[in-house]
Amino acid sequence: MPTVYTYVPSPNHVYPDHPERPGRFDVLKRRLDSFPAKLMETTPATQEEVTRVHNSKLVAALERVCREDTPGIIDYAPTYVTQSSFDDALLAAGGVLACTNAVLRGEANNAFAIVRPPGHHAEPNRAMGFCLFNNVAIGARVALEHGMERVMIIDYDAHHGNGTQAAFLNEERVAFLSAHQFQPGFYPGTGAMNEAPHAKKRIVNVPLPARAGDTVYEHVADRIFKPFVESFKPQMIFISVGFDAHWNDPITTLGLSSAGYFMLAEK
Repeated sequence: MPTVYTYVPSPNHVYPDHPERPGRFDVLKRRLDSFPAKLMETTPATQEEVTRVHNSKLVAALERVCREDTPGIIDYAPTYVTQSSFDDALLAAGGVLACTNAVLRGEANNAFAIVRPPGHHAEPNRAMGFCLFNNVAIGARVALEHGMERVMIIDYDAHHGNGTQAAFLNEERVAFLSAHQFQPGFYPGTGAMNEAPHAKKRIVNVPLPARAGDTVYEHVADRIFKPFVESFKPQMIFISVGFDAHWNDPITTLGLSSAGYFMLAEK
């Protein structure tokens, strides 16, 4: 079975001088046809699908502010919205759902959702950290509703996946692991090792120092990621990848190389 992918660049979800912008996809777009993967059509997630994770009042408030009060900043991260952002966020979530459903139906062994706006900071009751809807959490919730009994999410964005953790804090069928930079003043300020003591061995945070680099990430993959998977025995795994751990990222200082990202993908 082929690898499949979705592509949602959201060109109108853009704000002057903001680091989360459509240009992040420019280099990738030119190379997509060279990969042995099949592009799938993406349709927007329904509001019913989104509210499986997010409070309906949040969804309504985001739609209103996008339709009536844009462009603008909605939190200190800063998270921005434009007139198209609500529809863009539904389409991004739909990109993850298309990938999820392709794997659930047996049409692909694996799938890659290349989408924006991003999602892992968005909590059930709050959009934050450049994120409007939590795309991976919506996908995981749909997997549960299609009969999966053990779903795992591994997040190695440079920042803690606080929104994904919040979405499944008390969901015994979902295991969550986040490996992220952790130091005073670093966004979002969550992700300590002892943050979810009631969910020990199911919710695992791996705080990393600045300049961790490839060697530390390889140790984390071998000594934490792999045993975590072997212990929980997931039927479906979601990887929430942020490429801001790269050494050339303007905000973080984790120092992961392109070869390091490839190593993690191979693991």
